[in-house]
Order: sequence, then structure tokens, then C-alpha cells
Amino acid sequence: MSEPGQMVSHWGSSDRVRDHVMACLESAFIRLAGSDSTSLLKRFFTREVLEELKMKTTSYGATLLDCIDTGVDNLDLEIGVYALDAECYSVFADLFVPIIEQYHQIETTTMQPGVDNWGPITDFKDVDPQGEYVVSTGVKCYRNLKGYPFSGLMSKPDYDEIETKLSEALRLLPLQFEGQLQGTYHSLSGVPANVQTEFIAENYFKNGKRLVGAAAVAGRRRFWPAGRGVFYNQEKTFMLYVGEDDHVTIMSMQQGGNMGEVLKRLTLALQHFHHTMEFSTDERFGFLTHCPSNLGQAMQAYFEIRVPKLATDMPKLQEIAAKYDMKIKVEDPNMEGVIELHNSKGFGRTEYQSLKMMSLGITEIIEAEKSAPNVDVLQQ
Repeated sequence: MSEPGQMVSHWGSSDRVRDHVMACLESAFIRLAGSDSTSLLKRFFTREVLEELKMKTTSYGATLLDCIDTGVDNLDLEIGVYALDAECYSVFADLFVPIIEQYHQIETTTMQPGVDNWGPITDFKDVDPQGEYVVSTGVKCYRNLKGYPFSGLMSKPDYDEIETKLSEALRLLPLQFEGQLQGTYHSLSGVPANVQTEFIAENYFKNGKRLVGAAAVAGRRRFWPAGRGVFYNQEKTFMLYVGEDDHVTIMSMQQGGNMGEVLKRLTLALQHFHHTMEFSTDERFGFLTHCPSNLGQAMQAYFEIRVPKLATDMPKLQEIAAKYDMKIKVEDPNMEGVIELHNSKGFGRTEYQSLKMMSLGITEIIEAEKSAPNVDVLQQ
């Protein structure tokens, strides 16, 4: 393994390779500069940054070109950069740090991530005990094993080793909560093509989506389906994806609005995995992930909620969501008014703080839905 800063890429080391990388970087800079892209990559990929970083590489061989390739090929992306290993955040800091600070709206020099702090789970009650509004609730966490590159640089042995370690950890997962974590791991390498297709159709993997086909640097198609797999319990309230965007995605979810029950499963699993293996973390950025959008807590929580009246007043809904640092994904507002709300901040607060704020926000949205005029009245 080379030292960070040496011009040795995963393509090999030679003057010809170096010249090719330099030419591609220059071409990428010109293309971005001349485009109408609004990505953070275009905003912060200046001539000065190019000159400062173009000769650098991580000890795994990641170059600046590797990090920006997807954003250059897909000019409509919001961010446009990916980390191909943990070192990318330090070696290419002149590009990554301003993008991270702008996206997360926080200065990372004084940021205290407070990650892996879920607080007292008993504080989380069912926000909709009558089951009238909340359709489902879930939390997922992204993790990368320390000592391996991320998607885009992983070799087939890397994928196989990580899958072996995680599947063994799953086998030893404590059988508590009346067996709610007991399930089966399905390695995609060992199942027929039609089963792989079924997993993809059910959104277990993003292999068929646009970014996957457009840019190999995103890493999702490398050596497919080696090292990929899905674990789920019988109720499908606890799932784990191996080899997707990050090394592992751990998810707990269920129908209704009981966040406490969701967190019981998730935190037990996380405690087990953190005891069994070491993940890539950083004092400045928290959990290190393939995409900078997931840094910090590396957690995404959601409430799927049915609010047909508020769905006709999106400004009001957006106002409440923003108050509690949530972002809205509209599912079907014209019929049942079902929307998804996600946490929008993973920096500067603990998981407990983020989830409590979300719970308060959902409670206010439910109260606003109850007091809103009937949709029929609004349409008359």
C-alpha cells in the first residue's frame, strides 16, 4: 500500500497513467465549468483546487478523478462527489470540506458529531397510537468496515471478505426480543438470477437505477453480485443489506408510529456489530460513508404518514417540516395524501436529538391535519 499523496492509482503506476488522469481531470474541469450544473462539485471545484489536488492519491489508490467522475457524468446531482475510501476526506479535504459544510450547513472545524448516542429508548412513544395517520416508521444506518476501501475501489476479495465477516456476525446476532432479530441471510452469489431480480424489484438493491449504469466509480456494479446479500427476519421488520452503496446498511422498520419498538431492534443489532467489528469513523466527520450526504450519524429515519388535507397545502406542510429539520418526499398527495418525512440533519447533534425532534414534528403535523379544513371544503 502506498503512502497518501503519492501518484499511484488503482489503474497502476506509470507516467502514461498519470498523464491520462491529468488529461481527464482537465477535461472534467472544462466540462463542469461550461455546464449549467448547480451541483456543489461545480461550485467548489475551482482551478485552484484542481491544481492543489490533481497529483494526490490515497494509500488505496483513489485519485481526485475517481471522486468526481460520477458528478461529471451526471450534472444534475446535488453534491457530485463520492469518497472511495476513508482517506479521501483528508487527502482531498480542499474539495470535500467546503462541500460538506455547505450541504450540512455547519462548520466542521468545531463540529461535535455526537454519533452512536441513541439516548433512553423508553422516551420514544407511539406518535399515533390509534393508527389513523402514520403508515410506517423506520431507521437505517450506514457503516463501512475499517481497513477496506469503499465502493468503487473494492476488489472481489474485498467484497467476499466483508460479506463473510458480516454474515458470520449475523449468525451470532443475539436472539432477543422474542426472536425479532432472528432471520436468514441470502447471498446474491448463491441465488438464481430470478431471485436477484426479485430483490432488485423490491428495492433491496439499486443495481438497476440510473447512477449504477452511468458511472462505475459509484461502485455498485463492480463484480456484481459478488459480496452482496440481504438479511431479513420473518416479519421483515429488521433488514440488513451487504455491499450496496456502503459496506452494510442496517435497517429496522414497522407499520405504525412506534419509534421505540423500531429502535429496540436497531440498537441491539448496532451494539452487537460495533462489538464484533470496527467501522470507519472520524472525530471531525463521524461515521465515514461513500456519499458525503450521510456523514455524521450516518442515519436516515423516516415516518410515512397519511395527511390528505395538509397534502393540499404543501407550503404549510413544508413550514412545519422545516421547523423540525425534516424533508418531505411526496408519495401520492393527490389521492390518499401519503408522504414520507426524513431527518435532514446528521451533523452537530446526537441520534437521540434528531429522532426526538422528528417525533415532535410528526406530532405537530398530525395535530395540524386534525384541525385543517376538510379537503372537500377547500375544493368548493
